[in-house]
Amino acid sequence: DQTYTDNYDQFREALDVLGSAGNSAEGSRERFAAFGEIRFPILDNFEVNVAARYDDYNDVGSEFSPQVNARWSITDNFKLRASWGEGFKAPGLVNLHQELAESFNDLADQLRCDAQGVSSASCPTFQVQNFSGGNEALEPEVSESFNIGAVADLGGFSVSADYYNVEISNQVTSLSLAQVNEREAAGTLPAGVIVNRGAAAGGVPGAIIDIINPLTNGASLETSGLDVGVNYRAYTPIGDFDANVTWVRVFDYDQQTTPEAEVDELIGTEDGSNAFPENRFNTGLRYSKDSWTVTWNSTYIDSFENVSETDNYDSWWGHDITVNYADLFGVEGLDLTGGVLNITDEEPSIDPTAGYSDSVVLQLYEVRGKIPFIGFNYRFGE
Repeated sequence: DQTYTDNYDQFREALDVLGSAGNSAEGSRERFAAFGEIRFPILDNFEVNVAARYDDYNDVGSEFSPQVNARWSITDNFKLRASWGEGFKAPGLVNLHQELAESFNDLADQLRCDAQGVSSASCPTFQVQNFSGGNEALEPEVSESFNIGAVADLGGFSVSADYYNVEISNQVTSLSLAQVNEREAAGTLPAGVIVNRGAAAGGVPGAIIDIINPLTNGASLETSGLDVGVNYRAYTPIGDFDANVTWVRVFDYDQQTTPEAEVDELIGTEDGSNAFPENRFNTGLRYSKDSWTVTWNSTYIDSFENVSETDNYDSWWGHDITVNYADLFGVEGLDLTGGVLNITDEEPSIDPTAGYSDSVVLQLYEVRGKIPFIGFNYRFGE
C-alpha cells in the first residue's frame, strides 16, 4: 500500500501568491507482485535461467515481465553469456495525482492561422494560460533489453565485454505548447490533454481560452553500447596490487518525444538538460601492504557538442587518491581514511559559447574543485 499527500497553503491554492502556483493533492494505490526463477542445467557447461515477474496495480493495471539468460562455459577460462528481458514501470503517484498548476507561456496558434490562410512566419505569438501537472490517465512504461557478452578469466587477469541494447516505450513526458498545437491539428491529442477554444466561425477554430497540458505517455528511447572491463591482481613480496579499467562506448542514444516527432540522435551531444558523451573510462589502482591500502581512481569523460552544435565541451579527466589504515591504535575494526578527491583540481568542462549558464556540467563533472578529506570508520562485531 502507498499513500501520497502534497499540502499547499491556502494562499497559493487561491492564486493569491504572485509568481507561485500549485494545489494540494493526494492519492493512494495497492500493489501486488510475484516473482519466480528456475535454473536449467542443460549440460555440464551450459545452463539457462528463466525468470518472470507479475505486477498488479489497482490504478494502472497489471503486467507480466519475463526474462531469459544463458551461460556457456566453453572452457574453464572462457565463458559466453546472453540475456533477454522485458520491463515494466508504473507511473508514480505524483505523476498520477499532482494537481494542475497555472502558467502563461507563448504560443503561435498555427492551427487557427492555417484555417485563416496565415503563414507560419506571420502567425502571431501570444501568451496562453495553461495548466500542467499529473494525469490519472497515464499508462505504465515498458521496456525490452538484450545483452550478449564474453568473459575470459586467466587467473589474476580477466577481461569481459558485453553488448547491450535497451528500448523503452510509452515513456512519461510533458508536451510543449507547440506540440499540443500540432497534435490538436492532427487529431492525436493524448488522453487528458485538452485545448479549450471559443466558438468556431466560418470553418475557423475559435481562439484558445486555455490549455490543459498534464503529463502524458508517448516518448520512447533506444540506446545501445559496449561495456569492456579489464582486471588484474598480483601478490608480491612488497604488497598486493589490483588494477582495473572499465570502458563504456555508447553507440547510439535515440529519443523521440512524441510518436509523430523526429527521432533525436543525442549521442555525442547535449540537449540543454543532459549530455550524452560517446566514451567514458574508469581506471583504478590499489596497493595493499599490512594495514595500509592506497587507492588511485580516475574518470575520463569524452568531449561532446553543445546544444547549438556550434562548439564542443572539452573532454574531462579527474583523479582521486585515498589512503586507508586499518585497525588504528591496535583496535580491530577501527580504520582511518584520508585522501583528496579531484586531486589535480580539474575544472568542469564548460560550453565555450554559452559559458557556465548550462547546468549540464553539474550532472557529469566534479564542480567543487579539489576536496581533501579525513574520516574514521568503526566496524562492530569484529
